[in-house]
Amino acid sequence: IVVVLVAAAFAAAMPVARAAASTVLPTALASHAPIDIENDANFTAVNGVVSGTGTAANPYVIAGWLITAPPFIGVQIRNTQAHVVVRDVEVTLASVAGFYFFGVSNVTLANVTAYANLGEGVRFESSHAFLVAASDIAANNAGVSILDSAGGTVQGNNVTLNTGDGLAVANSPFVTVAANNVSLNGFGNSGYGIHLASSTNDTVTGNRFFRNGIFLDGTSPERVELTQKYPTSGLAILHLTCRWSDLAANEADLVQYVVPRG
Repeated sequence: IVVVLVAAAFAAAMPVARAAASTVLPTALASHAPIDIENDANFTAVNGVVSGTGTAANPYVIAGWLITAPPFIGVQIRNTQAHVVVRDVEVTLASVAGFYFFGVSNVTLANVTAYANLGEGVRFESSHAFLVAASDIAANNAGVSILDSAGGTVQGNNVTLNTGDGLAVANSPFVTVAANNVSLNGFGNSGYGIHLASSTNDTVTGNRFFRNGIFLDGTSPERVELTQKYPTSGLAILHLTCRWSDLAANEADLVQYVVPRG
């Protein structure tokens, strides 16, 4: 039996604010060329680093940049283990991804904006020990994608109006998706609010939904535990069989629900 823990609430109106922990982007970001870091030796001022030495106590900081219409990727970091914080950075109109991370650990992406990118807003692949927090991921072809990774956290973000999935977790165990505003993703049935595919031991908790739900795909999950009372419309869950199941309003605080099978 594969168990996914899910706690969520549906909003009566579209979410408009980030989690309280969010800060405000600087009023003026400096224009910067696309950032491409291929290993720990590439954390330099030329690549947007403004401070830090790469340790846990003093991480590299990449901050304060506006990257518009890069040919492929706005910020790309690959094959690194140094501690790094990417914050107060905005990427728009990238053709592949706004922010792309491959083979990394110890990366924090905080208070960034990925807007109107033609590919994904944020993508982590083959990575672990990462955090995406207090950011706006909006109007991209897809929102946040986590592939073949483990031990990451996506928390306190606004994920809205992405054409495909808002948040997708594929083949990635021990990922936490918590306290995000998830709304209006998947235009024309081309995606879902949160999409879990072939992943186990993930936790989805305390997210706020508007016209979005959770799609469980590939893991053949047999039960979902719901741990929060629902104020109005309940939680919409779609299994691979494409049968929607809407829980009634005012369910008990702890509910075990058997997902429809074939």
